Amino acid sequence: MPPVKPYLGWFFSKILVATTETQGRRRSDFCHAKEGELLYFPKECEGEDMDAPCGCKRSLIGIETNKTTTTFKVVENGSMTVDWCAEMILPAIKELSLEAQESIERIALKQAEALLHIAGRYRAGTILERRGERFLRRTERRPGTKAR
Repeated sequence: MPPVKPYLGWFFSKILVATTETQGRRRSDFCHAKEGELLYFPKECEGEDMDAPCGCKRSLIGIETNKTTTTFKVVENGSMTVDWCAEMILPAIKELSLEAQESIERIALKQAEALLHIAGRYRAGTILERRGERFLRRTERRPGTKAR
């Protein structure tokens, strides 16, 4: 997760959601999350290669389905706070975690800060991919070109 400054009390207008747009640009793409689902960071495997089958270093997880996707869309979502976003993420993290309750709440808050910060750097409608801690803009494949 990229490091960010504390944004408690700030309001944000954009968030990342799951999308199938630009799927297939990379051979290692997948989208098992529900279209439009709010996303959070997965726990990463130790020593995992970027394009390994696990996908933990290039995907985000949907908060409703707890399923992963390698493509994310920046969307306008009114006015959100870090606390609101953390509360949305918290149940999903609890479901998948063995951490102490207090630790899970800190993790959700840290993830909310990072996700809102990332979404805020791009225009609504931008499709992104994740490569470790880097988030990159995706472009539509031109007709007749192969996925990389």
